[in-house]
Amino acid sequence: MEPNEIVAYYSRRDIQRAIWETAKDREMAVRIGESFAKRPDTLELPGDVADWARNGATSFHISEERWSNPLDLKTGLTKKQLDELRIGWDLIIDIDTPFWDYAKQTAYYVVEALKFHNVTCIGVKFSGNKGFHISVPFEAFPDEVNGIHIKDWFPECPKFIIEHLKNMVKPYLLDKMLKDPDIIMKATEKGIVFSQEKLTNQIDNKNESRGFGGIVDRYHAGTNVLNNSGRNYLNTTLSDIDPFKILELDMVLISSRHMFRAPYSLHEKAGLVSLPINPDEILDFDKARAKPFAVKPLLKFIDREAAKKNEAATLIIQAFDWDKKAKREGKQEDKLKITSEQKKAAGINDEKVVVKEEAFPPCMKKILEGNMEDGKKRALFLLLKFLMYAGWSWPDIEERLNKWNKTNPEPIRENYLAEQISWHKKQKTVVLPPNCDKAEYYKDLKFCSPMPLCSRIHNPVNYAKIMAKRQIEIAANQKVEQEKAERRASRMKKENAPRKKAPAQKTDAKKSE
Repeated sequence: MEPNEIVAYYSRRDIQRAIWETAKDREMAVRIGESFAKRPDTLELPGDVADWARNGATSFHISEERWSNPLDLKTGLTKKQLDELRIGWDLIIDIDTPFWDYAKQTAYYVVEALKFHNVTCIGVKFSGNKGFHISVPFEAFPDEVNGIHIKDWFPECPKFIIEHLKNMVKPYLLDKMLKDPDIIMKATEKGIVFSQEKLTNQIDNKNESRGFGGIVDRYHAGTNVLNNSGRNYLNTTLSDIDPFKILELDMVLISSRHMFRAPYSLHEKAGLVSLPINPDEILDFDKARAKPFAVKPLLKFIDREAAKKNEAATLIIQAFDWDKKAKREGKQEDKLKITSEQKKAAGINDEKVVVKEEAFPPCMKKILEGNMEDGKKRALFLLLKFLMYAGWSWPDIEERLNKWNKTNPEPIRENYLAEQISWHKKQKTVVLPPNCDKAEYYKDLKFCSPMPLCSRIHNPVNYAKIMAKRQIEIAANQKVEQEKAERRASRMKKENAPRKKAPAQKTDAKKSE
């Protein structure tokens, strides 16, 4: 959109009021050009929306958390200080995937899962580009859980809820995906190989009803899987396949002061509005409805007044129970159960490859240079996810992060750093860092300095794997050449060595007599 069109859109009184009402009690940040304005900030009056637009703002972002005074927020606050400032939080589920049809399917199933838990005050909005946001207001939750006020259960409670919902939604997504040739191809590209026909038949044989609970929670569809050459090398079960990984969908990117695009804000890339819609219209939603000057702000995304106290109590109880059960069972949903013999047959090296820093992508190298004024917490989040996937041990990760933190003019407080490391250590599943197209993690913070290889990859981990593989190949070739040189040197040494004279034969004195 042209700047004058953006200003005209945000100058509409109805749009200003819709954005301002949702921003109440929240921290706010505006995007100007390729970066965000300084935080914290707030929207004091509806007219502030137009004022920001006239000063170059293109979109408005607000916090999931509600604060007594957002302007008291600052970098380095302890958890206790944040808890004292926080007066509540709303459950915000971010569904963002390059597969538009599956964004709709996932959003639909998440809403159905919420309804299954008797939650009725569900808000849905089109993100403005590739996905949807789903909300449940703070007013729907009980006052406390396990003796702790619900407002202080952030970010743990939203994470438990979203993981629980993902576990419910997973089999329904698989049911759709296993009948989709394009998704099967995408999964194969990611190294997740399975027999479409056999697994689909297994699902069809087991599913007699289609309501929530109709599809079995855990599939056992063992299949002999063939690679392109026809060699039998993996035994994959449905419970091993992570549809969220295939769809590049991470719904649990939650941390303190995390923000989402405000309802009725514009999306710069798509030029569309982040539009609240009726939850029953998800599957039929057409992006054309989100064209700026066709939009009328009739729906609320987070309707505090519509929420009934404790209507989400069952959701929280089951989410906490599921979290305890998952930890007790050591659930690892996105890891294939492959034996060492199968790995060997597939040509997979059982040795753990540790990616060295020289193989890191430019963005991670940029972060590790330190000397950061803003974005340190997001940088820490990226480094933790990346280093875990890069095969680093926890002692090495801790040492490197502490070294990095000390290079910053205003380091992250040590107890916050320790808390983040401790939390990630406890996770049974290793999650990829956000993809490269997540501007709020890379371009907005000026971490992105693309090299030619970057145009071929979607995630920093892919870059590191490719570079690490090249380095391993170079090292292996060097070793081979070195061994050849040593053999040549040894052979030449033998050839050039002076030959020893044969010893003179001794005469047997007695025999000669």
